[in-house]
Amino acid sequence: MELRHLRTFVAIAESGSLRRASERLHVVQPALSRTLAQHEEELGFALFTREKRRLRITPAGAAYLADARRLLRELELAAERARRLASGQEGLLRVGFHETAARSRKVTKSLRRFREDWPAIELRLHQAPTPVQLAQIEAADTDAGFVYAPEDLPDRFSATRIERHDLFLALAETHALAGEAVVSPAMLTDEPFVGLAREVNPGFFDLLYRAASAAGLRPRVVQETEGEWATINLVAVGLGVALVVSGTPESWVRGVVLRRVGGLELKLDLALVRLANGASPLVSRLEAAALMG
Repeated sequence: MELRHLRTFVAIAESGSLRRASERLHVVQPALSRTLAQHEEELGFALFTREKRRLRITPAGAAYLADARRLLRELELAAERARRLASGQEGLLRVGFHETAARSRKVTKSLRRFREDWPAIELRLHQAPTPVQLAQIEAADTDAGFVYAPEDLPDRFSATRIERHDLFLALAETHALAGEAVVSPAMLTDEPFVGLAREVNPGFFDLLYRAASAAGLRPRVVQETEGEWATINLVAVGLGVALVVSGTPESWVRGVVLRRVGGLELKLDLALVRLANGASPLVSRLEAAALMG
């Protein structure tokens, strides 16, 4: 069954004659007659009775007309939905975010702006470490992710920098060093540290400890965690100090303060990462929102 058969039948039924249907469809009458005859032969029953120059729809044709109209409307709606999806006006955008990115004001503003500008797009967020997000993006399970872009990010990914973060020392506000504006590595020689287990994010772990070593700091880790929130909570209860990444020296957990460590220089780019080839319109819109700051 061809779509033009349905359109021809509906036009003839609604016009009441071949002449008016011909004018409506801009098709000559003999061609319409042939198309109608082909469709009736395909269906195996008459859609109209011929009475001199008039066509009268049969009971079977009247029942068929209702379904034909519905099918054509559904096809039009399906095409419109597809056009909106293709142009990025509708659809599903799956976005990952690093635990620390959730505290970034710029990330929050980017997501809020995206939601306000494109309310018809479903934004599905999930938290995951950087290595997990990169694997998900490569497998097409995630469209983009807010991550700390590794120095050796493969060329198959594209990264749009959102902001640059620094490394801080997190201490309980009751800690003896909490009153120091800058803590020297020597002050931390005997301090117990808590921190992210290497297997969670090997690249970040190695980068952090190379920077610490270059500053003369060798953390004595007494407790490993699987995420930064767990690390900070252990700091808050006094189980140790920790090296954490933040865009601001203001603490985000009650009972914890952030201090700089003398000689410890490490800046990390919080970026929106996607596959380098073939960014979807939805991802491009999120990138634009992120770049607006």
